[in-house]
Amino acid sequence: MRKITGSTPSWMAGLGGRTSALPAGSTKAATLAALQGRLKTAVVPDLLCFAVSDWRSDRPGILSGILAKFAGRTLAVRSSSFREDGQDLSMAGHFRSCLAVKCDASQLTRAIDAVSNSMRNDPRDQILVQEFAEDVRVSGVVFTRQPGTGAPYYILEYDDETGATDIVTSGRRSCKREIIARVALGRLMLSETAVKAFALTRELEDLFGQGPLDVEFAITRAGVPVLLQVRRLPACPSSRISVRRHSILLRQLAGQIAEFSKPVRGLAGSRTVLGQMPDWNPAELLGPHPRPLAVSLFQALIGRRAWRVARAGMGYKEVAAQPLIRLLAGRPFVDVRNSFNSLLPAGVSVLTEELLADAWISRLCLHPHLHDKVEFEIVQTVYDFCFEANHRSWYPGLLRPSAYQEYRRRLIDLTRQCVRLNGSLARALRRVSILNRRSEEAVRAQAVSLGPLRLLLRQCHELGSLPFAVTARHAFIAEVLLRSLVSRGAWEPARLSAFRNSLHSPAREVGKALAEVRAGRLSVALFNSRFGHLRPSSFDIRSSRYDQSLELFEADPHPGVLLERTSREFALSFSERRSIDELSGEAGFRFDAEELLEYCRGAIQGREYAKFVFSRNLSDALELIARWGETCGLSRDDLSFLTLKSLSGTNREHVEQVEHRRRQYQDDETVRLPQLIIGPQDVYRIVEGHTAPNFVTTLRTEGSPACVGPGDTISPPALRGKIVLIESADPGFDWIFGERIEGLITKYGGSNSHMAIRCAEMSLPAAIGVGEPLFEALAVSPRIELSCGEGTVRGLYV
Repeated sequence: MRKITGSTPSWMAGLGGRTSALPAGSTKAATLAALQGRLKTAVVPDLLCFAVSDWRSDRPGILSGILAKFAGRTLAVRSSSFREDGQDLSMAGHFRSCLAVKCDASQLTRAIDAVSNSMRNDPRDQILVQEFAEDVRVSGVVFTRQPGTGAPYYILEYDDETGATDIVTSGRRSCKREIIARVALGRLMLSETAVKAFALTRELEDLFGQGPLDVEFAITRAGVPVLLQVRRLPACPSSRISVRRHSILLRQLAGQIAEFSKPVRGLAGSRTVLGQMPDWNPAELLGPHPRPLAVSLFQALIGRRAWRVARAGMGYKEVAAQPLIRLLAGRPFVDVRNSFNSLLPAGVSVLTEELLADAWISRLCLHPHLHDKVEFEIVQTVYDFCFEANHRSWYPGLLRPSAYQEYRRRLIDLTRQCVRLNGSLARALRRVSILNRRSEEAVRAQAVSLGPLRLLLRQCHELGSLPFAVTARHAFIAEVLLRSLVSRGAWEPARLSAFRNSLHSPAREVGKALAEVRAGRLSVALFNSRFGHLRPSSFDIRSSRYDQSLELFEADPHPGVLLERTSREFALSFSERRSIDELSGEAGFRFDAEELLEYCRGAIQGREYAKFVFSRNLSDALELIARWGETCGLSRDDLSFLTLKSLSGTNREHVEQVEHRRRQYQDDETVRLPQLIIGPQDVYRIVEGHTAPNFVTTLRTEGSPACVGPGDTISPPALRGKIVLIESADPGFDWIFGERIEGLITKYGGSNSHMAIRCAEMSLPAAIGVGEPLFEALAVSPRIELSCGEGTVRGLYV
């Protein structure tokens, strides 16, 4: 048996010095054997290895050696292949590992056979047998560079709950993650786990140089770090940015955040926080890192004016000339202080405004997992049927009695005005109907200049996005009121689901029409005249419209899920009507149960209708820009790096701006930021724990995952019976609901987002906004169990 225990490869000779990098061709076993007994910050478990060919020719001899060396100990049997740890390709996890193997001949034989049979017949392949790390408190991995970009971060992922050593590497569940800027590692207060993991990592870097490493470790309950593996981080590019340049970028971002958080005259709140999920949820609407054209369109249509004007017209505080969105490293973040000010009822005292804004921001900072639920768990934007109980629970003693009564009265008045059936909601929907009737077919079909663009966008703003902003706020009010009826026992959760299932929306019609096209009962031309403008990413010029996606229609006829789950009429029972009327009277409202449900139905359906209509003008504007770009020699990808303002330049200026912004975008890609930024220090350290997904329905389902990206149109057979995973979704993804899917999971999105509403209408199990770590783990799992009633979603591996 050819053991390597105690043998030192030539590249490790002397080991007191540094090598330029962990060399190519080194195996897992060779590296660990060379480090055994030489590290100051960790131990390497005792080990030996042998060639697979030797195992096949001399089983008794090899078993005898193992039993003699490890008698009475628990073992791990793992692969050690030259193909596992290559510079450009890693087959990590490709081969079998057997853990917690007893040191007896029968168990060892089964384990070694399982590992060797998973490997190819390469004469260099080896089997590694080592003492198994027991009584583990923490296990995890550290990357010394950002995978994909090579950016100078340390990324620590760990499991401190199960006691297993392979949870992180197997991807079987979402784990905790800390991302530390390399420049800041020495000056941050870290947990004991992080301190020990990074001490080991730094020692390995001192030995192997600053090349990207992947370090697998465990920490026992006695506090002893154990090195399980170290290898090159495969296919990790050389960083496009130096540590020094990266440090400058982070320092600039920290300065921006500090500046944004200073007091502002006329705004309540002594500070702000920045988030990608609160309020307008830019991570879902635009994506976490959109291109400049998408951002400038959003700003023109919503972010500069429509968001605050819409709310002021409904009875909320008028917020003068304040932006909704702040850009940090090209990423859109909601300025939460500005957002919260726009959700204060008009007319309360300045002192009350200050107290409420600061209390809301403080509660969000204490409970950051609520960042996608601020309208339901942080800010009381309407007088719902749980208002008083929630206010006492969330903000006890915040307001003096007189101030509280004033605040309560203002919210009651605002709620009465909103629920009026001929109020701001009806006015907004009338404006949307005007936009829907106005046909610009000649402009859409023929224009190749930018002349009509201003008209399209002006109409889209005044008759589309502005009334859409009104209907969106009404939809949130309706949802809060409906949920509070459940909390007060006026109806059961199942009845709320039944009410949602009774709603009609254009998005529901997409699936029905698509099924009709596939069955040959509706022409593609007629389908496109109604729905052809939809695209999976509404603001992204690179995202294909339905009428540019012929593969959508190339499917065999089949009964889609929308045809099976048609909407049903909903009527209140006598007891429900009486309970709601009693709650309405208790609150001092002047509407009864039927009027309340009519309002909620109109608000939720109205939001989906308004978005559908305004997205047509937006989509046509993007196509007009694309046609103009063709005449200038600019591709859609090129155009995505321009802004509305820069479209008016010369061709030479366009090319220069595209290249400049492309380079800036690439630099920005090297920056990691949390979804919720509480202070400047957050640019240096991101801590990701378990998220709180928004579960839709109380149903349970199970299925294989199917990942769908913004540019993907997957054939229906690839989705049928699958649980679909989408990063962020808007109406352009509604075609998936016609494919008999089992469930839906999104990385981004809130409990009242478009996809949450669609799944509620469909009674389709969904987990909306699960966060990055869990989304990534689920995407690679063989099967997924989604149990909405229990509030769990997990990968299944057996």
